[in-house]
Amino acid sequence: MVWPLLWALAPESVNETRGGKKVIAAAEEVLGEGAIRHLLVDRGFVDGAWITQLYERGSRVTIGVKGDMLVMEEMKNLIRLPDAEWTPVEAPKIREGPVPERAVMGFGHLQGEWENCDAPLSGCLIRDIYPNRTTYEGLVTTAATASATETLQHNGRRGTLEEVYVTLTRHWDFDDLPPARLGVALAMVHFSLLAFTLLGVHLQETEAADAFETLNRGLPPLALPERELAVYAGPHFALLLPSELMDIVLSNVDAWQDNREQLLMALRHCEGNT
Repeated sequence: MVWPLLWALAPESVNETRGGKKVIAAAEEVLGEGAIRHLLVDRGFVDGAWITQLYERGSRVTIGVKGDMLVMEEMKNLIRLPDAEWTPVEAPKIREGPVPERAVMGFGHLQGEWENCDAPLSGCLIRDIYPNRTTYEGLVTTAATASATETLQHNGRRGTLEEVYVTLTRHWDFDDLPPARLGVALAMVHFSLLAFTLLGVHLQETEAADAFETLNRGLPPLALPERELAVYAGPHFALLLPSELMDIVLSNVDAWQDNREQLLMALRHCEGNT
């Protein structure tokens, strides 16, 4: 099981490549360069200079290949060689539909694919044969030589990350955020991740890492305003009971009177049409 021990919250304008670099930089600052022995990333992280830097610092990188990349075309051309040989591997787990016949083929010393990428690359081409079609997927890893089965096996560990995400969204309502200011939403995401991580570490340390029924119970309902009022001031907010709010008003009645018209206007605006 993988626990999200490190995460970074970023604005929507920050793409996953920039966000990924931020997370890895924070990890290396704590753990040291090269402490991450093998980094499995998605197909969106196509940054040759960054991949080269990670390789030079001792971190191996395995990345999915997009269908329109030159390295994908290179691997497809290499399978036409007379000595090219496919290795059968276990078929992927598919909930619905036919299960394909899967095989892989490995390639070493691939040509540099990304601009400014000086790391050695090995490739793994995955072929899935269905009754009515054949599909191909590609992986590359920063190693001069690496077997196709090894590369596929290592990349398969990303499936655990997907399971973590499904647990967080399906059972912990991780992405079910009510309308709120960005700071409130980020705080809810942060503390959900923190609670999930601490529970995961507890299960692991108590030799109960397989107790997924505990993880799948999720958090208790989030503390959202019911009788309380959500009061915002810039990026800050507080949940106040009506009596607490009235105590504040009566203790500062002169200041409230000075802003009477603006306050009433704001309250009428919040009342809506109901």
